[in-house]
Amino acid sequence: MSSESNLFQRVAQEVALNHAKKFRSGFSVLDYAALGTAMDELDFELKLPLKLERSVYKIQGERYCSIQGKIADQIKLLDEEGAISTLYSTAMNLQLTELNSLELYGPDVVIQMWYEGGGFL
Repeated sequence: MSSESNLFQRVAQEVALNHAKKFRSGFSVLDYAALGTAMDELDFELKLPLKLERSVYKIQGERYCSIQGKIADQIKLLDEEGAISTLYSTAMNLQLTELNSLELYGPDVVIQMWYEGGGFL
C-alpha cells in the first residue's frame, strides 16, 4: 500500500468517525460569513468551497475538530432534498500535500477530499 493510499485511508476513517458521532453545535450562525468570524480559533480563512457555491445548503451545526492533528472545522449542511453532508476543512500541511483529490465510496458515506484556496477540504 502506498503512503498516499495509507494516508487517505487514515484521513477518510477519521472523517467518517467524526461524521457518525453525535453532533453538538458549538456555534449558532446561519451563514458562512458569520461562521468565519465566529470560529476565530481556526488558523486559516473559512470560505465557502467553490463546489458548493451553486448549491443551496443550510448550516445545521458547526464545531471545531481535528484532521491528522490539525485544527479543523466540521460543518453539517442540509441540502434542498433533505440530505445531510458534513464538510471539513483545515489548513494545508506537509503531510496533507501528499494527497491528491480523491473520492471514497463506503456503504453509508461518500468522502471527497480536495485542495482549494490553500486549504484542504
